[in-house]
Amino acid sequence: MRVIKSIFETNSSTTHSVVVMPKDKFDKWTSGLYYYELDSYYDEKFKNKKPVKGEIYTEEQVLEFLSELGYEYNDEDYDSVSKYVEGIDAGFISEESWFEDEYLETDETYYTTPGGEEIVICCKYGFDG
Repeated sequence: MRVIKSIFETNSSTTHSVVVMPKDKFDKWTSGLYYYELDSYYDEKFKNKKPVKGEIYTEEQVLEFLSELGYEYNDEDYDSVSKYVEGIDAGFISEESWFEDEYLETDETYYTTPGGEEIVICCKYGFDG
């Protein structure tokens, strides 16, 4: 394995995914009704305020972002906002969607940096199906 600018590469056929965030953001994300912005696939399409990669957003904020892209949530068509957001695949992910993966193992580890910052590292790993 070699590390280059926060990216790691292996020569195996396994899948690895890592999210690192401050503990206070992690606690908010795992409390429910919040979404983590992994990567906004639609950055260029937002006219007003754009979501920021690595930030935590409420359901209301996520629905506002998606509405600007032309998506409208209808609670009669979906079991939950989480399933609706997951179906659009716009980069927002709920804690439930991250940790409930039928193919990959998940784990979370808590650390305190030498500077005293509490962080959480969430990992997904295993064979990709």
